[in-house]
Amino acid sequence: MPRLRDRIRIALDDLRAPDGHIDLHEVVKAVRVDLSDEDKAYFIDRGIYADAKAASTRGRAALKERAGRTQIALPFDLDHAYALDLDGRYVKNTVDMTRIEVRRAIEIRRGQIAADKARLTELENADRECAPHWDRHPDWTFGQALEAAVKALAKQSQQAA
Repeated sequence: MPRLRDRIRIALDDLRAPDGHIDLHEVVKAVRVDLSDEDKAYFIDRGIYADAKAASTRGRAALKERAGRTQIALPFDLDHAYALDLDGRYVKNTVDMTRIEVRRAIEIRRGQIAADKARLTELENADRECAPHWDRHPDWTFGQALEAAVKALAKQSQQAA
């Protein structure tokens, strides 16, 4: 769907405010005007999928109530359902999962947490490198501070060589 992605990218660029924020509602309105039938079907499917996934994983209270009727009350704060594949397309009610499926859900969650930790580490590292530049220029954006930090790191590595 490259044409659509191009239109979205153009709308993002055109609607970016001077301070860098983007009103996504305005982007949607700008792109929606000239969506093809194929594009519309894609977004309808995507929206239904997202809503179905969200609905399938909500309901911790319902899970505990159901578990309480069929077994001892669970003292765990579990989601109503968990994805059993990396894309989250196959979701199963927690109380209906087998042992292998529970282990798969744990494995997927561990992978997500590891990825989240890696992204957090990168953000923290970037913030740490930007700190001296932001101290001198508190009005700078993150992009400006990043650019200055990259230049300073490049200068340091040249001096070290």
